Amino acid sequence: MAEMDLPRHVPPVAAADGGGQQRQRSPHEDARRQAHRRPREHARDVALVMGIPADEMTPRVQEALLHIMHEFDRQRYELEDLREHLGYLEAVADSHAFLPVLNRRALLRELGRIMAHGEHAGVANTFVLFHVGNLDAIRRRLDRTAAEAALVAVADVLRRAVRGSDVIGSLGGGDLGLVLTVTDGDHAAGKAWELHTALTGRTAGSDDSGPVAIEVSYGIHPIEPGDSGTAVIDGAERDRLERLARDRQAQAASAGTGAGP
Repeated sequence: MAEMDLPRHVPPVAAADGGGQQRQRSPHEDARRQAHRRPREHARDVALVMGIPADEMTPRVQEALLHIMHEFDRQRYELEDLREHLGYLEAVADSHAFLPVLNRRALLRELGRIMAHGEHAGVANTFVLFHVGNLDAIRRRLDRTAAEAALVAVADVLRRAVRGSDVIGSLGGGDLGLVLTVTDGDHAAGKAWELHTALTGRTAGSDDSGPVAIEVSYGIHPIEPGDSGTAVIDGAERDRLERLARDRQAQAASAGTGAGP
């Protein structure tokens, strides 16, 4: 039997969970996998599969059939390994380099998929953009590692607080995008405020001046039929800037009122 052009062995790889983090298969999973892959020991196993009458199973026929089936099994197992390895590579390709979320490419792909499904099914979805505004200041005051740790802390809070159907990913820099599925604008506003509150008071480390606060702002854009991915992100960014402007005006008015005559 001609051999397929496949590698003799594909090393086992770690699987990836929904957040892009790698996990190792448990010993129980490996044991079950190996038990499933035990070679066929008897020609009668092959005869049952192929429907060959027992009186035709001469020793040479048995030997030939076992050889064929062992080769078939080997190639099938290698194909399973290749498929698993491909799944792992796809998960790695979608994962951010150091954040426990999707990268920009994967986020935009998922956003497009959710938008198409929402438009087809008439389901409301909302996009929320979170921005860490003082990453450069953290990097200057502490170091790059601290700035990355600050972004990881924000991403981890968001990832742990959303549903499995929601999608979160990096947009680059200090921006993180969150797609709240089956969620209208009003409910999304409440969830975004809840997440912002959870992030308030987080710090990136400390120096001689004390802990460095992480500054996070957010914007919301309810996804409408006909929206493009760019329009959704731009809409959330505009809302974020408008919220910041309103907050500054409110702070200035409060400061002016408290100053007295």
